[in-house]
Amino acid sequence: MSIIVNFILGIPLLVWGRKLFWFFVGAVGFIAGYWLADRFLTTNEQWILLLVGIALGLVGIMLALSVQKVAVTVAGFIAGFFLVYQLAQNLNFSLTGWNWLAMVIGGIIGSLLILSIFDWALILLSSLVGAALITQTSLQLADFEMGPRTIIFFVLLVIGILIQSGQKTT
Repeated sequence: MSIIVNFILGIPLLVWGRKLFWFFVGAVGFIAGYWLADRFLTTNEQWILLLVGIALGLVGIMLALSVQKVAVTVAGFIAGFFLVYQLAQNLNFSLTGWNWLAMVIGGIIGSLLILSIFDWALILLSSLVGAALITQTSLQLADFEMGPRTIIFFVLLVIGILIQSGQKTT
């Protein structure tokens, strides 16, 4: 994804993911659509990947506004799946063979978190996804090694959790 798209999705997720749950669901839908289109469509056209991402993002938003629990549970699954995928990419793990199972397990954990502790799971998952998107952008802007990349990720994660948990009382 482009640097601009990562910031457009990452910053609001980091700061308002819990308050704007529909945005969280839409952003995760966009990420899933873009990722799937990039993997399975035989095109290098960026606009097609963005269009598929936008379409799935809009479906996610419509679901979030009409059937909140189902949409957020699906978004929790996709967020968990995406986070395990990003972690494997950042740690240079090969995603061949049975590694897809780790991503599915991550998705199941994301769904269970959303169902059991909705507000805190939304804060945690939206902060994780927002931090991952912004960290991915920092990799595109500067060629960071693993140490600074990890530090940026965890600092952003903590900032997102603190901001959103502070908003929880309002």
